[in-house]
Amino acid sequence: TDFIVRLLDILPDGTQYNLTEGILRARFRGSIWGEPKRLEPGKPYEFTITLQPTSNFFRKGHRIAVQITSSSFPLWDPNPNTGHPQGRDAELRPAEQAIFLGGERASRIELFVLDR
Repeated sequence: TDFIVRLLDILPDGTQYNLTEGILRARFRGSIWGEPKRLEPGKPYEFTITLQPTSNFFRKGHRIAVQITSSSFPLWDPNPNTGHPQGRDAELRPAEQAIFLGGERASRIELFVLDR
């Protein structure tokens, strides 16, 4: 499965702007050049997903949001979630993902903030 993390600027009227995103294809979590490793269902994993560098001035009333999704087509090719070699599947399987929000496995994002 894929994990796509986006950093958003949300305006007071609800308009959302995608500032940057990062992607991790979980079976290549060690290296895109290494041997793919499938995930074990039900087992928790820790992933580090690096977003592309960006900068933004958040105006008064704007909100910072993090969006986590499993697809960003057409920017990234869809993951069929079969484990077969990429580009060889017509079959698509849904993936079920869980993101931990609290406790010892809590998710986090690190943002660097500069004073004006």
